[in-house]
Amino acid sequence: MPRRRSKDPTTDIRITIPRSIHDKILDILEPSASRSAWISAACRDKLIESGGLLTSEATAKQLLMAFQTKCDEENIHVEYMFWKILEEAVGLVRLS
Repeated sequence: MPRRRSKDPTTDIRITIPRSIHDKILDILEPSASRSAWISAACRDKLIESGGLLTSEATAKQLLMAFQTKCDEENIHVEYMFWKILEEAVGLVRLS
């Protein structure tokens, strides 16, 4: 049986970063963790933050993190913002 192909194939790149950043990444990651996956996730997060990536391309965790960050920036309680979005999106009214 042939191997399934990825919908988003990877590309090899070479980057140069300061040794201090490299060391901090290694300190954060578990020995079995993938540096490439960690750096890809960081790049994806930055693209989402800057509006350069569609929300449909983001993972659920990244969307939740962006939501939390937005709430923190606007000093709005997460639950309040969640219900406000639901009200606007589908006309859902909170019963409380």
